[in-house]
Amino acid sequence: MNQTIRSNRYFLFVFLYFLIVPFLSTIILIFPVLFSWNTALISAIQQTFIFLPLLFLYPILSKTPIKECFSFHRIRFFDALLCICIAAFLQPFMSLLVFLTSFLQPNLAEQAMESFQGSGFFLPLLSLAILPAIFEEMLFRGIALHTYSHLGKMKAILISAFLFALLHMNLQQASYAFILGGVFAFLVQRTGSLFASLLPHFCINAFNWSMMYFAKPEIQEAAELSTGATLLGLGLHCIFALPFLAGLLYLFIKRTTPNEDLLPEESHAKTETETNRFFTPSIICIVILFLLFGVLPTVYH
Repeated sequence: MNQTIRSNRYFLFVFLYFLIVPFLSTIILIFPVLFSWNTALISAIQQTFIFLPLLFLYPILSKTPIKECFSFHRIRFFDALLCICIAAFLQPFMSLLVFLTSFLQPNLAEQAMESFQGSGFFLPLLSLAILPAIFEEMLFRGIALHTYSHLGKMKAILISAFLFALLHMNLQQASYAFILGGVFAFLVQRTGSLFASLLPHFCINAFNWSMMYFAKPEIQEAAELSTGATLLGLGLHCIFALPFLAGLLYLFIKRTTPNEDLLPEESHAKTETETNRFFTPSIICIVILFLLFGVLPTVYH
């Protein structure tokens, strides 16, 4: 069977799995809920229960060594620092995008953080920053980037970002997840290491949670501005961040010549167009699932 078809079928299974298994895991976790376990702890258990089988399934089915599949290679300290700084200066643009798309759906990430208020600092940090950074990066900048590498580096980046966006099943989150997913995939491809995306992913989520946790209520109320003032403030932040972001990307590209030995082999064999066609029935089904569960609920809300 064609590699693209196999990869697409695997990710169709991932999407179906993510729609069904959370309900089953909720039933399993009724016992701790009844006994008033910490909601952040329940969320961490649920994420582990959901992600681990998927992450073990692909290396087994593809017979790929885990280190190769997930690009668990060392990364130079300065390169890791550059990746974190790039993500930091990308944040104002993501905040602006979140604000501009806030009419589409409520900010589910912000709602999740608010639901963990009163659960302490470290358990929500585990649930909101540590586990998502590990599991999501292994699935999308690990498995997706590896399994679609035969289509070429740029296509693998775009496909990884596309699937990452759709799996959020939320119009607002999909918009910024596509951009962040593309940037993270680019960082991994240039360094050959999953830590190039895992570390900035953790830092972004940890920073957002820390800002919410440590901000005093009176400061949060004072920070609530009019739409125009908020838009102006975000725009100015973007203008300020743009030259730093451009400079960091330029420095990163100059420093990181991709190490082909650490990256999946790219197929250069000439094949028929249809055999490398990405939009197979499996991907069409994934798009339909996104429309049904990510778009229609918004339209009819």
